[in-house]
Amino acid sequence: MIKTVRMVQDDGSAWFILSGPALGFFSHPLEGAMLTKGEHTLEMRVTDALEKTAKQQIEFAADLTGCYTAAPVVHPVVTKTAFC
Repeated sequence: MIKTVRMVQDDGSAWFILSGPALGFFSHPLEGAMLTKGEHTLEMRVTDALEKTAKQQIEFAADLTGCYTAAPVVHPVVTKTAFC
């Protein structure tokens, strides 16, 4: 049984304890004010009742302006034709 779930963002300066479990899920808000434009790292650590721990780390990108595109820009090989 899971006892605690903690998360840390980027530099590891502040760990947050997630609330839960509600319907088997733990949660914690990720405030937009904590994010700058660019890539970020989020690490989760889970501890069970026997004090065994596991961790998972993900990377994600944020752009609070709403202009971020996760897909890379693809430029076509043919840039112009004589037909138009």
